[in-house]
Amino acid sequence: MRRQHGVTALIPNYNGRHLFEKYLPSVIETLQSNDELMIVDDTSTDDSVSWLIKTYGAKLDTTRSTDEFTIYVGSIKQRAIVVTCVVNAKNLRFGASCNRGVKLAQHELIFLLNSDVAPHKNALEQLYKHFLPDPVTSKVFGVGCLEI
Repeated sequence: MRRQHGVTALIPNYNGRHLFEKYLPSVIETLQSNDELMIVDDTSTDDSVSWLIKTYGAKLDTTRSTDEFTIYVGSIKQRAIVVTCVVNAKNLRFGASCNRGVKLAQHELIFLLNSDVAPHKNALEQLYKHFLPDPVTSKVFGVGCLEI
């Protein structure tokens, strides 16, 4: 099923670089053209941010960066997926980092994941159908899934 509305896959991160190569390919497989992959980095001390910048050709977005966070934007060109890396200036912890990502997301539909999750390729289609006929005006707030 081709979704009519975009989705932002939001992953909070703290020193999770070692998980990116293993789990991000599965996350990317769930996305379609014009979706967004957003990683909110919570002041990692590993090479998470530099790896994301290099891997996705991300460039500094001076128009949206502030004293509280820096934004880098890249892409997965072959899939036309935007990759946004938000780097917190100070560690906000999980909840506040997720909230920051939601506020900065391109899309109203958020697919919130931990950095060590490999979703099934069709996971978004299974979740998305609960927001039909119109995800933007739907009265459904959230849908959870059991991922094995």
